[in-house]
Amino acid sequence: MQMRSSQNPEQRCPCALLLDTSGSMQGQAINQLNDALQFFKEYLHADALAAKRVELAVVTVNVRAGFTTVDASIPRCLSNRRPPWEKRLTAA
Repeated sequence: MQMRSSQNPEQRCPCALLLDTSGSMQGQAINQLNDALQFFKEYLHADALAAKRVELAVVTVNVRAGFTTVDASIPRCLSNRRPPWEKRLTAA
């Protein structure tokens, strides 16, 4: 059961999980990730204080990425325009 913020006066602990769901995460790799997520959830629920304080953001990444130099990897200008595929997903 999820509590509203007004019902839960505890300090929050933001936690972001960045999860690789790319093609390389097939078979055993994705199964291990799913098992780890279930373990994480059960671990938090087993600790009453953590269950009240942790606010979770789950970001899945399904792109090819690699390491490079700072100069080559930081774009000159970011955009807040929505990608074309996002409009298709939200329009349905």
